[in-house]
Amino acid sequence: MYSEFDPTSKKEWLDKVESDLKGKSIEDLNSSFEGIELSPFHHSDDITSKHFPISISRETNSWLINQIISNPNPNEANKEALASLKQGCTSLSFIINDENGFDFNKVLKDIQLEWIFTEFQLIGMDSLVFTERLLTYAEGRGFDLDKISGAIYEQKMIKDIDIIEVRRGLFPEIRLVKIAASYEDSTVNELSSMLVKTKNQLKRHSDKKSIAECLFFEINLSDSYLGNIAKVRSLRLLLQNVFMAYGLNDVNTFIAAYVNTDDNEKDENYNIIRANAQALSAVIGGVELLKINNPNHSKGMNFSNRINQNISHLLQLESHINRVNDPASGSYFLENLTNSICETVWSDFQKR
Repeated sequence: MYSEFDPTSKKEWLDKVESDLKGKSIEDLNSSFEGIELSPFHHSDDITSKHFPISISRETNSWLINQIISNPNPNEANKEALASLKQGCTSLSFIINDENGFDFNKVLKDIQLEWIFTEFQLIGMDSLVFTERLLTYAEGRGFDLDKISGAIYEQKMIKDIDIIEVRRGLFPEIRLVKIAASYEDSTVNELSSMLVKTKNQLKRHSDKKSIAECLFFEINLSDSYLGNIAKVRSLRLLLQNVFMAYGLNDVNTFIAAYVNTDDNEKDENYNIIRANAQALSAVIGGVELLKINNPNHSKGMNFSNRINQNISHLLQLESHINRVNDPASGSYFLENLTNSICETVWSDFQKR
């Protein structure tokens, strides 16, 4: 099809643009993303090398559909979890407070841990003790420990090397250290701080490969649609650079995105629209797991949960965003924004 049209150089396009602008410079239309200057016009002439999907280890762009479970009542938590799984969730995140305890037999009743990604966020609870209890439960149910995937982590940073190594041996496919994005004043500071945390983990442990594959990354999303896409892509590239610096060329980076809308927003339907836009930007960017924590709708928590899950269902089953690895690859604007963020973050990271 393209052979029927003569190629148009960047200079020819710019001449046409400036003619339409009646002599005004195109630079006058430049915008900025958190201090990074952006041109409104990009061309294939700007691309000096062929672009490949950022994550070559992934064959598709599929992501896990998550439901957050925070109900302290074990029977109610189980009911909510089973309902979410029946509605198509492939991941559950349990927020566990030590004061409430965690009844494995009640909360995880009828849940096949080998089939989903299960995250346990511990508040005021020792992760090693919890992991040993989970081991007892899993062995009692006859689960194959090699097939149980997920994440177990405390809010505080774990400093005991032996704990990480022991847990890694118990559940080989469970991520053990969460590196979350703090609410920084800019994307550059946010990503740079995550790289510092990653470097510190790698420096403290002798088995770099095992520790790298224990890491679980989670970023926050904003209302900057294109910025979110570039942010996720940039984080993956930057982490690959950090891992390569330690001789790790084949680490499967796991990135989760957290969609958290405004509890104070009076128009609850606006929050749903906002969550859709943030979710779409996250999955185009290429996250492995998507969390949506929309405020309770006036129609009830079940309605809110179903809407949150349906966002991913629509993006996967009808829009097919999950079928193409790195769908943003080759977009001149997004490639340029990704590269600009990477260069700025890497320069800031090297100074820390």
